[in-house]
Amino acid sequence: IEAVFAGAFVNPSPLITDIRLSGDVITVSFQGGELETSDAVNGPWTGTGNTSGIHTNSVPEAPVRFYRVRQH
Repeated sequence: IEAVFAGAFVNPSPLITDIRLSGDVITVSFQGGELETSDAVNGPWTGTGNTSGIHTNSVPEAPVRFYRVRQH
């Protein structure tokens, strides 16, 4: 008997799964693409280059920071 795989691996949907603040460090957990950041909800968005699923950064001096995941 020979095992045969028929199908395809599916990338997870772009999603932020968790955001945690510890002291002055924010950790964003995500899946399905590259994490992007912006100072405004409508952009412009800047890619972090991070597709690993975990992004850690010191809390920005700007009072607001938005995050999204962009599927590539």
